[in-house]
Amino acid sequence: MEKKLRASLVFHGAIVILLGMLAGFPYAFVIMGTMEGDLRAWRMAHLEGVMNGLLCLAAAGVFRRLSLSAGQQRLMTWSFILMGYGNVIASILGASTGQRGLQFAAPAANMAVFALFTVAIVAVFLGLGLLAYGARPSTRGMGGDVTVEVKSVASSSASASSAPRARSAAISRSVDVEVSVSKSGSGAAPDPAVDDDILGDDDDDDRPMNRAERRRSRKK
Repeated sequence: MEKKLRASLVFHGAIVILLGMLAGFPYAFVIMGTMEGDLRAWRMAHLEGVMNGLLCLAAAGVFRRLSLSAGQQRLMTWSFILMGYGNVIASILGASTGQRGLQFAAPAANMAVFALFTVAIVAVFLGLGLLAYGARPSTRGMGGDVTVEVKSVASSSASASSAPRARSAAISRSVDVEVSVSKSGSGAAPDPAVDDDILGDDDDDDRPMNRAERRRSRKK
């Protein structure tokens, strides 16, 4: 789900930038005097597409480091997408019809521009609010510390369990240790495959207990 939402932000962000770049052609024609129109309105349409699209790409870039639930991730994603399309389409429509959409009043083109800008404004505040909430320092949303927890320690032989406790903090090679690795700020459970790689459990003959037994047999 996370990968799909990030891909949606990148895809729609690129489309919004493309619309803004296309709005740059009428802007250039108005500057050269080959087309009639409001220079300010076409400049706004051009910049709205580029800036809103870049904001979608920026949100996609930090998406994986945010501490948000699945529902919050979807809401933030579609808030940015609605923001991008709402602003660029409203700007292009306003520049094409000469309407600014400052209030919900006739003609229909002005009402459409007003409605699109309103949706975009609500969406951008919602999206940025969720972005800030997901990156809040209290949850280490931008990347937490890695915690390693020793869940259980089992001796491989009776002689190891009866041996006096060593002063060193190191664990004897003949002790079987189960380790749990987790990262704060993320809700993902530890990957069992990671523990297997650390402990060498992929091969039963290469577990610490078996290696210790082989060493003792060679000494005999």
